[in-house]
Amino acid sequence: MKKYYPTTIISTLCFVLFASFASLAQGPGSLFVDAGPDQTATCANPCVDITATFLETFDTSGQNYSVDAIPYTPPFAFDGLANSINIATDDVWSPVDTLPFEFCFFGNLEQDFQVGSNGVIRFDVDPGDLSNGWNFDEDLPNNTNPTLGEANVFTPVHDIHPGINPGNEIGYEVLGTFPNRVLVVSYFDVAMFSGSCNSLLATHMAVFYEFSNVIEIYIQDKPSCPSWNDGNAAVGIQNNAGDLAYVPPGRNTSDSPWTTNDEAWSFSPVGPPTYVFEWLDDTGAVIGTTPTLNVCTTQPVETFTARVTYTNTCNGDIVILEDTVDVFQNASFTIDLGPDIETCDPLDIVLDANPSQLGLSYEWFYNAVSQGPSTIDDNTFTVTFPNSGTYSVEVFDPADPTCVITDVVEVTYLDQPVIANPAEDLFQCDDGVNTGVFDLTVNNPVILGGQNPGD
Repeated sequence: MKKYYPTTIISTLCFVLFASFASLAQGPGSLFVDAGPDQTATCANPCVDITATFLETFDTSGQNYSVDAIPYTPPFAFDGLANSINIATDDVWSPVDTLPFEFCFFGNLEQDFQVGSNGVIRFDVDPGDLSNGWNFDEDLPNNTNPTLGEANVFTPVHDIHPGINPGNEIGYEVLGTFPNRVLVVSYFDVAMFSGSCNSLLATHMAVFYEFSNVIEIYIQDKPSCPSWNDGNAAVGIQNNAGDLAYVPPGRNTSDSPWTTNDEAWSFSPVGPPTYVFEWLDDTGAVIGTTPTLNVCTTQPVETFTARVTYTNTCNGDIVILEDTVDVFQNASFTIDLGPDIETCDPLDIVLDANPSQLGLSYEWFYNAVSQGPSTIDDNTFTVTFPNSGTYSVEVFDPADPTCVITDVVEVTYLDQPVIANPAEDLFQCDDGVNTGVFDLTVNNPVILGGQNPGD
């Protein structure tokens, strides 16, 4: 049973988002929790394993990242992004733009970015410097050659020319809603620089994930032009100072010339975990903290909740995600006491287990105290006023007394409203043949009696 109830806490404010998590922009770096498929227990094996999966997040306030090859499954399109920067001009930076979410990069809280036409992105923006360099032969990290030193993310960096192929696109877009917004920056069918290489088209993108602060790079096509700038190219990320970088194996400048297609890399913060995982039973009590938990049930169905509390160590945001899984009891019969009962009437209530077959044995309980021995076909129980509380029944088939099914219902007798000064009775003084008409809206002393009209 898939139910997603993202609960977000920002600073001291608390919001509850009743939105299907599938409606949020998602990729491998997005927050999620999945409690797994519903399970069925049997009387012979009343215990089953339930397993949750979720995104693990880590402290983003440090300088450490892991570099991992990931499956090439681009979560977003390379073309058609909302903000085009196809200016048909070579070697330039885009104007400075602002992210609608805070992104933590090498421990810095970044909100401004620029896109360079040679496959690079920077957070250390400079609105007065719009020239994006192309000539380099140094490895990452580097802070001496502006081509490398002025950039933070290399998708890869190589000399490409957006003014050659009329069908090319360079663009970006922010997709999704809190806490899973993403910045997507893409280079689609951009020609390699140099006339002899203009027919070679490069397509690659970078994806920046809110909250998890993961960066992914997807390379659909990365050709090489060894006759120009020695075919130099590099993939990776580096800090603003240009003295620390993370580069996939075989993808630095000194590995050039290199080509690839359908390749993807993830750059994830490394540090202490910033999530807490819990399993809850249907009362809301925490019953486990490991993703896989063995649970036992004797009820027809019991719901368990997987809950993950995420903390963004960069800005203090907290997000709580939940998903539920049902465990069904697969007995040869079923019972159902129905929903909980609340009533103002001071009358007895007859509970019915609604069995699916005859010949079953029933033992009834009030607030966990047995109300008598187990009895065949005793499928009803009378609740007497004013005994509010928890009523349950344990049922088994005498042919298999080891298979016991339990159901529970809460009965609550509510206090009846008290009328302090009831109205007096009204009488009709005639022969009883004619119809007596009383206008109760006039609120005169005859109608009100001792009542206060302000009540």
